[in-house]
Amino acid sequence: IYQCDWSSDVCSSDLRVTEEEAEQDAMRLEDRKLQLRREELEHDLGVEEAQFGLKRRAIEVRQAEWELRDLKQRSTQRQLKMMALDARIAKIQMDHAKVELDAVRAFQGTTLEKSEELREKMTTYERAVVAYQRARALLDAAHKGPNRRRIEVAEKRLKRAQQAYELEKLQIAQKERVAQAEIEIEKANLGRAETRAARSAKKAAQLTIYAPMDGTVTFVDVWKGE
Repeated sequence: IYQCDWSSDVCSSDLRVTEEEAEQDAMRLEDRKLQLRREELEHDLGVEEAQFGLKRRAIEVRQAEWELRDLKQRSTQRQLKMMALDARIAKIQMDHAKVELDAVRAFQGTTLEKSEELREKMTTYERAVVAYQRARALLDAAHKGPNRRRIEVAEKRLKRAQQAYELEKLQIAQKERVAQAEIEIEKANLGRAETRAARSAKKAAQLTIYAPMDGTVTFVDVWKGE
């Protein structure tokens, strides 16, 4: 130590920050860095989970839309054509059965109306009439559309799915705002920790006293003026 004025308070009040305190501030700084990184990772994980939940809600909406569309368009054009063809065939069979019935009646006259052949033709005709009526009723129902009650249920299901989707979006936005606020707080804490650690390191560096020349420092019990 070269020409140190030990009468001053340089060794007391000016050197309060010790190396140990500087190390503690450095450790606090690392803790803040880790905390910020943890918040960022939790935010990224939350974003992935939110996106998954939102996709699930979107799938529910699409399923409800498909179900409703299927109910409204259950009878496609091709199906309607097939049903119309069935109705025409049934009509032709009914007309054919009526012609055969009329022919039997005309050939046998009124005295043989209870004959076996006449009863058979009448039964065939009656069945053909029922078949045509059924085919015609199915075709008319297909043109009118499916059961209205089922459509109303499907519409309500779609509305609930859409509401759940929008609610999920709002909740995600709220969570995102909270997460971003927490990250900004951690960034501010990190900035303060960096400032404090830098100040502590600077003060700790000032604890080192350099000699004006190379050599070995020894303790001498002879003081200046003696």
